[in-house]
Amino acid sequence: MPNSISTIPTSFLTLKLSNELNIEIDSKLYMLKRIYYANSEPICLTTAYLPYKYFEGIEKYNFEYESLYNIIEKKYLYKIVRSKLRLEAVSADENVCKYLNVKKGTPLLLFRSITYGKINNKEIPIEYFKTYYLTNKIQYTLEQMR
Repeated sequence: MPNSISTIPTSFLTLKLSNELNIEIDSKLYMLKRIYYANSEPICLTTAYLPYKYFEGIEKYNFEYESLYNIIEKKYLYKIVRSKLRLEAVSADENVCKYLNVKKGTPLLLFRSITYGKINNKEIPIEYFKTYYLTNKIQYTLEQMR
């Protein structure tokens, strides 16, 4: 089974994505959809959207073997500086079911994130991604300090 599924640049851009990435509604996006596996079973589905104007030619990379963030930092020379993450409990819809091999309604954790990078010494949003995690395949530990 492949570890990733990549697509060509797309013009599909919603108002939400346009706002999250701080780009014009008619801007091109690169969409990268990946499935991560553990013991040959899918554990999560990630869809990342990147403004194509910052990543022209990114479709030539094989993300089954190359790290997206490594390409961003080493090939495009953009420093990733931070991300803002939201977490929520959701049920699997028909689209997610086909990638994760689960039934509709299966409980999932959905992470939505905006990744910020430095371009020309200015911090800007360079990626929006959402990841659906199977709740029976992962565990998170959070530590709070006072």
